[in-house]
Amino acid sequence: MMPKTVSILDIGLSNVRSVQNALKLVKIRSRIITTSEEVRASEALILPGVGNFGRAMSIMTQTELDKAIFDAALNRKIPILGICLGMQLLCQSSEEGNVDGLGAIKAKVLKFKGRLPEKFKVPHMGWAAVKVNKNNSWCSTLPHNCKFYFVHSYYVDLDIGDQSIFECEYGIKFCAGFKVNNIMGVQFHPEKSHIFGRRFFEAYAELLV
Repeated sequence: MMPKTVSILDIGLSNVRSVQNALKLVKIRSRIITTSEEVRASEALILPGVGNFGRAMSIMTQTELDKAIFDAALNRKIPILGICLGMQLLCQSSEEGNVDGLGAIKAKVLKFKGRLPEKFKVPHMGWAAVKVNKNNSWCSTLPHNCKFYFVHSYYVDLDIGDQSIFECEYGIKFCAGFKVNNIMGVQFHPEKSHIFGRRFFEAYAELLV
């Protein structure tokens, strides 16, 4: 069976080309899309993103991308990967603007500010160690400890359990990645994480067959 072609959604808030280049390195076919109609025709979907949660949701609501993504995630159940802001958008709501998210998973997005010891600066930026949840079968090919590149001021409040596949610590422990059935999100940028990012996308490719 031919692996699925990945659609990378571009709403103008991220460098989608860097994600596409990272996929190309591990021989994953991809295309860049911008409309809800293209989302509805997609076999697999990546939501990259940096920037403001409220602005992103406003763009997606106005263009009905929100409805198309929700349908793809929970009705058609295609593989969906959210990266950085994209991970957060999959959640129910965010303290950034106090607006609703896509609601694809039951989790909220909280701000670091006010929850970290004083010595920890916000945003959390740079390389950080990530613990891989080996209880999740999808993680079996990844090293137990990885390093990924982060840039974020908010984090997903999800219990560190079976659905949490990556855990990071920055003053507090937080979920750096989740996998809930066909829906996956990572707070880090695998496309900027060199060898560890490549290992991640190699494992991701297994979800496309």
